[in-house]
Amino acid sequence: MEKKNWYSLLLILGTAFWGISFPVTKMSIGNISQSTFLFYRFFFASILIGLFFHKQLKNINMSSLKAGIGLAIPLTFGIHFQTLGIVKHTSAREIIVL
Repeated sequence: MEKKNWYSLLLILGTAFWGISFPVTKMSIGNISQSTFLFYRFFFASILIGLFFHKQLKNINMSSLKAGIGLAIPLTFGIHFQTLGIVKHTSAREIIVL
């Protein structure tokens, strides 16, 4: 498969997962608060990424740590507000496909 087609397929796949996450997030937040949901989501994601990239974690220096924190802050606010919008201001429907 050509690189161009491969990148297009990955873009479509990423968009599909992003779209599917809206109803899943809305169903998940039905039982717990938005902040609790996001805490557990990122906590488990951090553990998984740490397990996959544990060798590269040894190479982190103060400069890369500051850059990571600088990028994480606006990303955190963006995801928080997106989740708030899903819960309070949209009608994302739960779609169950068997």
